[in-house]
Amino acid sequence: MLLPPTQNIVGTLQQSNKFSILLEALNATSLTSVLEGTGPFTLFAPTDAAFMKLGQSTITSLLQDVPALTNVLLYHVTPGFVGTGQLVSGTPIPTLASNGTEITVSRNGQLLLNGNVAFGSKKNIIATNGVVQTIRTVLIPPKM
Repeated sequence: MLLPPTQNIVGTLQQSNKFSILLEALNATSLTSVLEGTGPFTLFAPTDAAFMKLGQSTITSLLQDVPALTNVLLYHVTPGFVGTGQLVSGTPIPTLASNGTEITVSRNGQLLLNGNVAFGSKKNIIATNGVVQTIRTVLIPPKM
């Protein structure tokens, strides 16, 4: 039996032990309240392992540079509900990052975001205000 979601995007992240760095970053930028809002939103949610690929010094620097961190996080959020089935190769995905920045989708045997094998094992995690797509790579806006 399928039950409707009971948590918003932030609550969904909090239920997992894989998103502590993302939650810390969201709180540092005050974006938590955005992702608790009405939506719908799609969050391409980097796991802690994805953040660790950046290295601890980069994570620390980002957490201290709130404007840069905000732009990186907004690059992971798109307005509307985007399921993995809607991610078609060559179709740009608009994000909430500054300057109308988009994510590029491609398929080469696997679903790629900006040329990186991005998706983790959990896809299409439905929340009350959108969907969470677990990704294995932190997406960096092209203008950074």
